[in-house]
Amino acid sequence: MVWYDVPKEDLQGAIADYDRAIEINPRFAEAYSNRGNARLDGRDLDGSIADYELAIKSDPFFAKGYGNRGLARLFQGDMAAAEKDFDHCLKLDPKLKALLEEQIEQAKQRLAARQ
Repeated sequence: MVWYDVPKEDLQGAIADYDRAIEINPRFAEAYSNRGNARLDGRDLDGSIADYELAIKSDPFFAKGYGNRGLARLFQGDMAAAEKDFDHCLKLDPKLKALLEEQIEQAKQRLAARQ
């Protein structure tokens, strides 16, 4: 759902590919979300959140957009906003619970390793 591993040297190429997809279809919520994932992998938290917000604006029922934004907010240290996004994600798609929990745990481990 949320995380995928694009090799770090390919992040800019992935972002460019998503830019092209969005150019073709500006309402393609998943392209915004995936571009946000690439930005998050590159530690561009503000850019990733902006993309997740565009994904949500394109499709307010796109649960993964909320889950992804929640992870970025978790990395920013905004736990209250992250929890709100996680709750909304699961309200839209309860089947994402196990995956979201796994992603949250991985994010917390990454944060702990940075300290």
